[in-house]
This record gives sequence, C-alpha cells and structure tokens, in this order.
Amino acid sequence: MPGSASRRLDGFAAIRTRIVAAAPTAVPPAVPAEGKSPHPEPPAIAARPVARLVRVETDPPGASVLLESGASIGKTPLQVDVSSLEGRKVVLSKDGYERQSVPAEALAAAPEFRTELLPLIGTVEAIQAIPWAKVFLGNRLLGETPLTAVRLPAGEQRLRFVNEPLGIDQVKVIVVRPGDNPKVIVPMAGSGSR
Repeated sequence: MPGSASRRLDGFAAIRTRIVAAAPTAVPPAVPAEGKSPHPEPPAIAARPVARLVRVETDPPGASVLLESGASIGKTPLQVDVSSLEGRKVVLSKDGYERQSVPAEALAAAPEFRTELLPLIGTVEAIQAIPWAKVFLGNRLLGETPLTAVRLPAGEQRLRFVNEPLGIDQVKVIVVRPGDNPKVIVPMAGSGSR
C-alpha cells in the first residue's frame, strides 16, 4: 500500500507544518543607536552601610558606653548602630564596677546585648568590734568579730554592728577601695544603739 504510506507521510508533514506555523515567530532584536546600549542603565546609587541597631543593656543600668578613644556614645540601656563600629571595641563603665571592653562583633551577634557588670571588690584586712559584735552588710550576716580578710564591694558600705547582751546596735559607714584596705575597729561601749 504505497498510497497509505504516502498519506501517512503527508499527514506527518501536515502536523509538522502546523506545529511550526503555531510556534511564535522571533522578533528581530532592536538595533541600538550608535554608541548606546539597548538596555538603559539604572542611575548609580552611592553605597551606604546599612544601619544595624543593637539594644545594649547592663545590670545594673546606667553604665556609660564609650568608644576606646573615650568618646561617649550614651548610657545603658540604649540603641547602638554597630555597622559603624566594625573592628573596634566599646567600653562599658560604671562607678563601683569593673570596666568591660566588648568587641563590636560581639555586640552585633544578636539584636540585644545584655551583660552583668561585676562589682569592684576590696578586701578589708580585719573588722573588729570591742568587745565583740555580729556584723551585717545590709541584711546579710558577715559573721562575728573578729573577722579577717573580708571581701566587700568597693564604695561606701554601711556595716551594722550588733551586740545583743550589751543592747548595742550601731552603724558604721566605711569606704572600701578596690584592692587592700586597712582594718576597721569599732568600740561597742556606751550608748551605741541606733
């Protein structure tokens, strides 16, 4: 059946032709004017660092936030743009507490940076009450005199001396400096009740 084979062939050719005819025709590319690009360039925008704000908090609050140069950024809690601090350190400082130097990369690690400031510590050589007393710092019992090598936070401290048999309860304010401090001697005689 030579006739049927040619029909099949003609049918295949007809299908092929239809497919080709249905395909989209290519549009010739636009020819740009001499010296010009066919695609307009977007206007140039100056690259600016993207602000990266981080909330800095300390416990206790109110610490000064400084650059290493000593320039003040503010007091905690505050928002700091860490994008401009890359490769630098920030210093957290508060009277009575150790200074902390923090790399900007540590600040930038999260949206919030929190740290506890460590109190400066002084060591009082000895605390003695004559004849004797229980010694309190706030509500905390430090012990019964004589006390030696007593570690206390630096700064002004209110020590309370209590001798119940004598009926004496008195307060002595001392200033503790970081490092070593001389002994404190408190006479408990007389009317020392508060």
